[in-house]
Amino acid sequence: MVRLLLCSALVLAAALRAQEPPPAPVPEPERAFVEVEIAPREPWLQQPCELTIRIGVDAAWFAAHAVPLFRQQLDRPFVLDVPWLLGAADRAVTLLPPAADAATERIALGDRVVPASRAGTRTTDGRAFDLLEVRCRWVPLADGTSPIAPVELRYAHASRFEDDFLRGRQPIDRREHSVRSAPDQLRVRPLPIDGRPAGFAGAVGEFTLQARTAATAVAVGDSFEVELELGGRGNFERLAPPPPPPLSGFHVQGVRDRRGASGRTFVLDVLALREGATAVPPIEVATFSPAAGRYVVLASVALPLRVGPPAPGTVLPPAVQALVDADAAATASNPWGRRGVLVVAIVAALLLRRNRQRRWRARAQWTAAVRDLEQAGGAVARLAAFERLLALRAGAAAWGDAAAGWSALAAAGVPEPVLARVRQLHAALDAARFGGVAPAAAEVAEVARALTVA
Repeated sequence: MVRLLLCSALVLAAALRAQEPPPAPVPEPERAFVEVEIAPREPWLQQPCELTIRIGVDAAWFAAHAVPLFRQQLDRPFVLDVPWLLGAADRAVTLLPPAADAATERIALGDRVVPASRAGTRTTDGRAFDLLEVRCRWVPLADGTSPIAPVELRYAHASRFEDDFLRGRQPIDRREHSVRSAPDQLRVRPLPIDGRPAGFAGAVGEFTLQARTAATAVAVGDSFEVELELGGRGNFERLAPPPPPPLSGFHVQGVRDRRGASGRTFVLDVLALREGATAVPPIEVATFSPAAGRYVVLASVALPLRVGPPAPGTVLPPAVQALVDADAAATASNPWGRRGVLVVAIVAALLLRRNRQRRWRARAQWTAAVRDLEQAGGAVARLAAFERLLALRAGAAAWGDAAAGWSALAAAGVPEPVLARVRQLHAALDAARFGGVAPAAAEVAEVARALTVA
């Protein structure tokens, strides 16, 4: 009887155990992570931000289990996908090179191989993670909220391998895995309207200004160059050249742009007008300082320069002589006497004639550019024709750097809503070259009409 009861108890216990749910599997610890660090988090419009992508990999586990994703030899067997590196209307993002003295490793970023800086190690739950960093520069092109999509790190791994005579170590149970950074966003503040200087050309940052010239002595009617170097930290790639500044006793005939590795240099073509002048006056450039939260007008130091009379027998060109006379009239005790009125009338007539000729040429060029755009066939030809149209509207010889082009269009008076549509259309035309959906011809024509200057 006892034996029967014992057997029944054992059978009942086995039945109860069979009805219990199996224990939950222990989750595998993450073998890699990716995170994004942003500074500053609430930038002003066009204030450059730095986004640091930090990657951590379990060094010991990767050495034992990781499987390369590509045949190309890399220092780390994973690929990094950064969705916001692609162009968009609200941002301009570029990769930054590692510091000159940084130790680097080659990694796959999308379809590119880029250097990543070694950033030490981090110990988590008793496991050592090797850290790598990739830095990006983000310039916000629209105010409001800009989402920062997660960065994805993908890798392959296996727990069992076999040695192949020809191919070497081969995985038996190859699997792929991915980890993502947390989604984030930028809150971009618009530049204030109050207090905006008339000569502001889009310079946002903490800048320095230095002027220099190789000239020490010139004669009235001579031209010479003044280099205006803008240094410091800011949106160098997007700001437009400053308008020709007014300089008492001198006339700025034009401004050329010369880009550098760490700043911008603007070369001013200056004409000497006033005999007896001893210096080129300070030159001002209007900027917006994110640190101060306001507009700041930088001024260079005066440049020593002696202006003497023209050489005996020199006859100045009429346009130059008119400028010399206008400057003399402006500085005379009675600038509105008969001589002053006559000079002002001559200068006004010359300027009116020049402006009329420029408008006629600009209208003819614009008409031809619109016709070329309407007749362009294919995405590549249509994008090229559209960029010629944008260059004309911006007052540039050609559409080179898009960053400076958008600033030039804004400085040329293109309203912000029209500029936003132009950016979107340009991005769509660019994407169409690589298989994207090309915008309709009617949309292109409508935007071209919106850009037209009466």
